[in-house]
Amino acid sequence: GVQTCALPISFDGALSALPMDASLWRALAESYLGSDEPEEAARPARRAVALGPDDAAGMNALGLAAYRAGRSGGALWLARALLLHPDEPLLISNLANARLALGEVEAARRLLESALARAPRHASLLINLANTCAASNRPERAQSHAKQAMVLEPALNQGHRLLGILAQAFF
Repeated sequence: GVQTCALPISFDGALSALPMDASLWRALAESYLGSDEPEEAARPARRAVALGPDDAAGMNALGLAAYRAGRSGGALWLARALLLHPDEPLLISNLANARLALGEVEAARRLLESALARAPRHASLLINLANTCAASNRPERAQSHAKQAMVLEPALNQGHRLLGILAQAFF
């Protein structure tokens, strides 16, 4: 059964009433991910995928839980989610970040560049590409992509932070 002592109160009753609702399990997993608790997110994410095997959001939650917890398999679930929604920037970013964490810098770069060819004005994709360029010791390209993102979305905190880090590390 469901261990209710560890669940946030808002999910406890809902999951007791609707234990076969994949979206509730996914929401619980996402709440753990939002609280930076990837280990806790894994169980409800697995349950969400079991109940909704064609749910890209459930696969995304499971992939994020695994990747953020440092477990293998995260990139596989993210790639499966992306197959269902190949143009979804969030899924592309998540898979690229997982690939980068695995040391697959070129795979992450190719994925992001391909996405940006279809959506060139997407600031978060540009930031992820800037991070990937920085990881592959291409600071000028990283800075260029980060500046481009800042033009598109001046309030993007990741862009300001990345430009600061690049300035300290390389320039």
